[in-house]
This record gives sequence, C-alpha cells and structure tokens, in this order.
Amino acid sequence: DDAARVAEAHRFAFPAAVFAPGEGAGTVLRDGMRLVEIDDPAIVVSALEPGPEGALQLRLYEASGRPRRLRGRIPGATCIRAADLLGQPDAALVLHVAGDAFEADLRAHQLVDLEACFGPAGEAGLRRAGASSSSG
Repeated sequence: DDAARVAEAHRFAFPAAVFAPGEGAGTVLRDGMRLVEIDDPAIVVSALEPGPEGALQLRLYEASGRPRRLRGRIPGATCIRAADLLGQPDAALVLHVAGDAFEADLRAHQLVDLEACFGPAGEAGLRRAGASSSSG
C-alpha cells in the first residue's frame, strides 16, 4: 500500500540517527530500546531530535491520505505536548496524554509536532517556553 511504501522510502532515504541523552538525564540507551513507539505504520516519524532542557522533539505525518487515530508512546516521558513549527503550544491538536502514552485524531496528510520532557527539570523547561505539561 502507498503508506507503507512512503514509510519504507523515508527509512531508506533518511535512516534514523540516535543521540545520547544529556548529562544527568539518567537514561541509558540499551540494545532494542525504542525512543518512540507508534502503532500505525501509516503514521511516519519524520524527525526526532533533542530539544531544550533535555526535551525530545518529534515530528510525525499521516502518509495514507486518510484520517487516522494516532496512538504512541515515548518511553520514560513525564510530559508530552503538541507544538507548532516554532515550538509553541499547539491548541489545534487535541492530544490525549496518559503517562508516556498519547493519542490524537489526525486528518489526511497532517503533520504533527510533539515535545516530550523527562523528569521535573524537563517539565519546568517546557513550562518556561510557555507550555503546559500535557494536553488533555
């Protein structure tokens, strides 16, 4: 199917690069560890990078051309919020967060930017950037 082809092409053209956590983050990357888990292969992780205050910035897009339900996890995250392209809170996306798991309804071809924090220091950093710790 087209969505699987797009995801495979993206993985081929832009292979994932892993970064080590910041000093004092308390997270060790182990063999087989997943930085992000998305349950639908038609929702593609297109960017994953370190953010301010030890946060993780994640960009996803819906590749099938049909509305879909996004379900995912960022293991170890203590807060997750939707952000716009400038890193400001994005109230247009209704993001449901429970611990390190999140869900949202996506439109066809929708781009989604998320920020995750790890521990109280990261959560405070997201608040300083004008964000709440998670959306509803």
